[in-house]
Amino acid sequence: MASKRKTRRPRARHPMQPIVVTPDGVHRFKQNAIVWYMLDAGRRAGLFDLNTIATHVPAFSREDHEQLAQLTGYSVSGACDLSYMSDAVCNAALAESGRIRAARARAKGSRRKGAR
Repeated sequence: MASKRKTRRPRARHPMQPIVVTPDGVHRFKQNAIVWYMLDAGRRAGLFDLNTIATHVPAFSREDHEQLAQLTGYSVSGACDLSYMSDAVCNAALAESGRIRAARARAKGSRRKGAR
């Protein structure tokens, strides 16, 4: 009888947060209100903040830090400067940001044409 070998499932990647544009035109990852509330509560209580988590908690993976930055609403340009942000996520976010800019420019141009 052949022995059964346990195979490890490949670890699923975290999804990328959608990109949103703030009223002042900054492209950001969509913030998760619950995550932001918990982080703010930890900061106000003097327990932790993003810098503490990034520098003093080595147990978290690079992917988890990357996801946390997205969930807290980091700007796309700022997130791409983080040492733990992968090139794959940064490039995908920059590409999505470019698509949003292009769509807004097309919409703005069509509004001008219609206003004539």
